Amino acid sequence: MINEWMKLNIEYDSSYTYKSAYATLKNRRGVCQGYALLFYRLAKAAGLQAYLVSGQGKVPGKDATALQSHAWNVVKIGSELFYVDTTWNDSMGVNAYLFFGTNQAKYSHYPETKLPGTISAKSYAEKLYEEIVRYNSSSARETFSLLYGYLVLKYDELVNYIYYMIKNGKEVLLVGEGDFIASNLSRAVNDALIYANINSVNYTYSYNYLFTSSDKKDFYIWRISFKRK
Repeated sequence: MINEWMKLNIEYDSSYTYKSAYATLKNRRGVCQGYALLFYRLAKAAGLQAYLVSGQGKVPGKDATALQSHAWNVVKIGSELFYVDTTWNDSMGVNAYLFFGTNQAKYSHYPETKLPGTISAKSYAEKLYEEIVRYNSSSARETFSLLYGYLVLKYDELVNYIYYMIKNGKEVLLVGEGDFIASNLSRAVNDALIYANINSVNYTYSYNYLFTSSDKKDFYIWRISFKRK
């Protein structure tokens, strides 16, 4: 997947030197324009309908007045258009800005170029979530996990997933409703450690907003790292 390849192989160029697709690919470094141009070239080569967008961006956590020039992409999935921001996905280490829609973009991305059509209001993540909840779609769940992280809707799922990842020495990457994960994470980690027969671990976590469901629940990508004491 192009987004994942770029996260692994391209770094942000703090010197603001590499701005073209070629320079970004050659030097493995680029600014947002370089990221967007390279994604555009790679997506077109892969047969995808992709477009360039430039405008203003507001980095999450910054004041609403802290806008800066930014570049990102539009890509077509099926019959719908979504935004992609490989620069921010790379800097965050998670795909919070992979195939997102205007519901999310209104807080962060303000295009100034003419768009190729109407951008989906809902993100692709939210559309997959709805398929999972309504139809118990295993294919939607698999795609969701591949793109964003393991979707956790119940406490037992949270414990079992943390247990599996700890046993296999892997970082936990999951998606869950904010209040639910925040209020249950500590207890779930303790239960998972008991099942894994591990006395104790230190853990750190971070989270990034992903989407708000139709019933007004905010979902986040949670990244949890463990280190045995």
